[in-house]
Amino acid sequence: MVTDNGSSFISRRFRQHTRGRYGHVRIQYRTPTQLGLLERFHRTLKEEEIYWRMYDHPTHCRRCLAEFRERYNERRPHWALIPATGGDPHTPSDVYREGHPIRIPKWQAWALDAQIRLDNMLQEELSVG
Repeated sequence: MVTDNGSSFISRRFRQHTRGRYGHVRIQYRTPTQLGLLERFHRTLKEEEIYWRMYDHPTHCRRCLAEFRERYNERRPHWALIPATGGDPHTPSDVYREGHPIRIPKWQAWALDAQIRLDNMLQEELSVG
């Protein structure tokens, strides 16, 4: 489990609750961008679903959140998932289930570096084997 360093995540009670169940990693102090993708997802969830609904009961809420998850992953294009050849953005389903190649955005330099390292490792394995 990766969390920020909020007081709820560094408390003794939280550590007792998670001990033996989860590994817990806290991000570095003063680096909120380490959880940027997760924070952006939560913003989208609130702006596109939660702020617009009045839930009747917990079961209704769960059903609506399941509908949002399906819409978010199956129908909603993501601007970070631009096809490698250009064009309109893909949905996560297009990329992660169907294998459509994407061009990693420049703002995700860490992902570009990781992709290059992975490609190099694969090339080394192929040349050795």
